[in-house]
Amino acid sequence: MSGGCTRETLRCKFWAQGEHYVRPPCCTQHLQNLLFFTHHLLERHGIPHWLDFGALLGAARNGEFIPWDSDVDFGILGDDLSRLRALEDEVNRADHWLDTRDPLVWRIQLSKTNAQHVDLFPWREEEGVLKIRWPGYADDSWAFPRRFLDGAEPVELYGQRFPAPAPLEEFLARYRYGPDFHIPLRPEEIAMRERIEPQVRAFVARRALHGLASAEDACRDQAGEAGRLG
Repeated sequence: MSGGCTRETLRCKFWAQGEHYVRPPCCTQHLQNLLFFTHHLLERHGIPHWLDFGALLGAARNGEFIPWDSDVDFGILGDDLSRLRALEDEVNRADHWLDTRDPLVWRIQLSKTNAQHVDLFPWREEEGVLKIRWPGYADDSWAFPRRFLDGAEPVELYGQRFPAPAPLEEFLARYRYGPDFHIPLRPEEIAMRERIEPQVRAFVARRALHGLASAEDACRDQAGEAGRLG
């Protein structure tokens, strides 16, 4: 991993570097670039979106990515997927890649070679509640009331402002990470919890079984899933 990763190299497998791993500077820079690109792309085309999961948690804690997080998370509305697909050429012209292979989460990758990416989770609304499908979880596991988007307010991440559910602390405490969301926990600490570990294993197994992830993707998604959980 000396010299760091580029668009032309494979993504750094930093989550496999030992129990005290952190994301290397090259990956942080790529994630920042993807964060800014994706936000400006969606904003320019009037596609509603918001920070969620680990990216939102990092913004709330100290305005930076969590040191061991492996991707960026945005929520969008499922009804806007066709509008997003129409931007594929624009994404390609920026030398990125819009990956639409997985119906549960679309991604904007750094390149076809380097899988560093932004996750775009498509939410659907049912009776005033936003829900997503995710392997191993009930549909309402991550659900939250629409009012958090209706009252969305900006949060800062690396000095730029991004849309976020509001009130932010209530959202993170009640619908994401619990009242101790300010206390950092590494993915392996979370995965050790009896309640979560079987679900993470099932998540990876289902994706591999259905051909939605390579072995490398499965390892990355296991780290990302644990990070999403806290």
